[in-house]
Amino acid sequence: MMDKVEYSEISVEQTSWQASEKSLAAIRRQVFVDEQRVPEDQEQDLLDEQAVHWLAYSPDNSPIATARLVVNGETGKLGRMAVLDSHRRRGAGAALMRKVIRHAVDSGLQQLVLHAQLSVEDFYRRFGFVPRGDAFMEAGIAHIAMTLDLYRYDIHRGSSKSSEAARQPVPVDGPEDYALALKNLAAEADRTIRIYSDQLTPDIYSDKAACNQLYEFAVSHALAEIKVLVKELDAVKSTSVGLVELAQRLPSRVHIQQASDEIAFAGGDFAVQDYMGLVYRQDPQQPQGYYLAYAPQMAKSLVNQFEALWAYARPAPDLRRMSL
Repeated sequence: MMDKVEYSEISVEQTSWQASEKSLAAIRRQVFVDEQRVPEDQEQDLLDEQAVHWLAYSPDNSPIATARLVVNGETGKLGRMAVLDSHRRRGAGAALMRKVIRHAVDSGLQQLVLHAQLSVEDFYRRFGFVPRGDAFMEAGIAHIAMTLDLYRYDIHRGSSKSSEAARQPVPVDGPEDYALALKNLAAEADRTIRIYSDQLTPDIYSDKAACNQLYEFAVSHALAEIKVLVKELDAVKSTSVGLVELAQRLPSRVHIQQASDEIAFAGGDFAVQDYMGLVYRQDPQQPQGYYLAYAPQMAKSLVNQFEALWAYARPAPDLRRMSL
């Protein structure tokens, strides 16, 4: 079993100063002005109106944290990271960081820069930021400049993926083979693993080697994401499943939702790694299937089907226990 964790479901939305000034300003005033004694005339500036902003929300939909990004060419300056004191150390800052970094990568930026308060330098280091130069004072608080080169998130692993051998289907005959294929997919994943399953049967989704590899992928970098769709949720509630425990341990990296009855999917379990590799049981009544390390066209088709199902899926709050 995995360690006990304190779980707090946090949602993050991208916004603008014009749309969310009241919430953004209130959080920043409480953190920077009231708590840290930053002069009020230094807390807000003209850059707010041109910046991209993010708000993090607690489970009761209360705004609890902010961040902003000011873009200059291929560089983005991250700033105004503020988390209300009552919600710190519950994942709000990390959730914001992942959204900001994903936005920066998707926007084609090459680098992020920021001025980190020395007290939270280690937080930014965990996301790959590197300190530059000596500490300095800003608004009466010790800071250090830090940078993150975003090329590190373009992490495709070379031509071996598209070799002739990788294009050949490998038979999957039963749960043990399927779990091995899932492990191999996780070992080669770059950005996203999508998993669809009728019931998340433990003989596959509690396989130790597969779950360990999924964990290694999920924590490998800030953009790593695992999306899981389950058709029959009641069957999952009645048993212990390693993949569910992983989602409880890493709720901002591993997302589980219940497939809606409104959209039918005729196939069986499948998993897709990015738009490259896949394992698939076409007949849900049969244990046989196949694994392909490199099948971009087929992978794209499964991704499109998955995302269509995901758009109508429902959250699975019953799987989000506070302790494991």
